[in-house]
This record gives sequence, structure tokens and C-alpha cells, in this order.
Amino acid sequence: MKAISTILIAFIPNPKDWRIANEQLWYRIPVEKAPKIIKEKKATHIAFYFPAIFGKEKKWKVTHYGKISSIIEVTRKQLFSEETNNSKSENLYYKVSFESLLPLLKPFESRRGHRVVFVSTTKEKFFSGSTDFNLLFHSSSHEKEMEKIMDDMAIEYEREWREYVDSQKFYYLDFAIWCKKGAIDIECDGDTFHMDYDNVHYDKTRNNELESYGWSVLRFTTKHFKEDTAHIEKTIYKTVKKLGGAVKVSEPNDFYLPKKSDESQLGLFE
Repeated sequence: MKAISTILIAFIPNPKDWRIANEQLWYRIPVEKAPKIIKEKKATHIAFYFPAIFGKEKKWKVTHYGKISSIIEVTRKQLFSEETNNSKSENLYYKVSFESLLPLLKPFESRRGHRVVFVSTTKEKFFSGSTDFNLLFHSSSHEKEMEKIMDDMAIEYEREWREYVDSQKFYYLDFAIWCKKGAIDIECDGDTFHMDYDNVHYDKTRNNELESYGWSVLRFTTKHFKEDTAHIEKTIYKTVKKLGGAVKVSEPNDFYLPKKSDESQLGLFE
């Protein structure tokens, strides 16, 4: 049975909103930007992810969560009655109230600082005891296979990386790897979706824009995952090697090549 996402991880933009969450036990989400899990009122818990302005203790971490008690639609004026009426006073928000704030024993942490606003995840993932922010994202069957391939090759990667190509436009990358001479975007393409004419056009435009910013885009299809995983491993290895080796956040001046999982396949990679 497919696990259902019932936990919303929400971005806390500034200390003022964090004080509201702590003292008044609610968080606001603009109705037009609300994720599906809130619109359909399927969220049972809310957790909070912090940007760098919160300092080392909270930076890029999910540290607290709470059980949701209600989700109601209100105006900004109802949320902030002390504000003078302005053009935003009648804007609609979901007011997400929760019973209390509880600390996670092991906070989730993003190595590079994911630029996300909302992440919907499952209780199984959230309460797994892991500390890797990448675990929280939904993974298709192909993405799960890619996670295993990358883990077996001992590559440090980021999932669902939000990469801007101008001040407003961005793409989410299935897997992102940083290297000495560039970066790699790895996409796991389901045949049905990506063979559609409009989606082919979108993918090519996306590839062009990312590559113009120095990304090497690798796309692997259902057939690759079913019949030729050696091609996947070989292509990733050779691309990392061409770009001078991968970079770890903790060791930015040391460059490494992926681990070859099977010594009998050494010839494939050279």
C-alpha cells in the first residue's frame, strides 16, 4: 500500500513568524500558494524548516513539529487585527493551528540549504530517525532505484534541488551533484510523461537553460532502469570524471570519483 503524505514541512522566513508559531501556535499560508495537502485538509502535522538567518543552531534544519488542530480560511485582517488597512488586508490565507511545538530528537538537515517553501512527506519518513533532508521527498520507483545506484557509488547528492535560471524562473532537479568544473542534473524520466510532444519541448528548453548555466543534464528512461543500469553507472562515473571529480560540502577542496560497486565492471568506466 502506498504511504500517504500527512506531514507538511513549511519554511519559516523570519524570526517574527517563528515567534508567532511559538507563542500563538499558528502558521499562515496564502490560499493561492497552498500545497494540496493543506487545501484538501489531509495534513495531520506541520514541521518547520529554517533558512541561514537563524544561525548555526537552526540553519537549514527541521527542528520542531506540531500536531494540527485546525485549518481554516481567514483574511489577513483577521490574522493581524492591529495592522492598518491596506491593499493586502482582504488577502486570503489558511491559518494552520497546532496543539504545541515539539522538538525533533534528531533534526533533519540539508547539507547545501534546499530552497524549498513546502515539502509534503509521510509519517514513516518523518519519524524514521534519519537526519538527511533528502529522505523527506517523494520518490518514484525510478528515483528509488537511482538513490540506490548513487548510494552504492558513494556519491553525495541533493534531491529535488531548486535551481534558478533567472531571478524568477527555476527548475526542480531530481538529483544534483556538484563537481570541480561544473554540476550534474540527473533526471529519471518515465516514458509515458516524457514522450508527450509538449513535454519533450519543455524538457529540451529546460536542458538548454540549465546547460547555459553550466549544468550537465543526464536523462535516464524506463528502459535504462529495466535493462541497462550499467549504462547509468558508467555515464554518471564518466561525467563526474570529466568534470574533475565530485565535491563534498564538508570537504570542498577535495575532489573524488564515485565508487565502482563491482570490480568486474572496471572496464566499463575507463
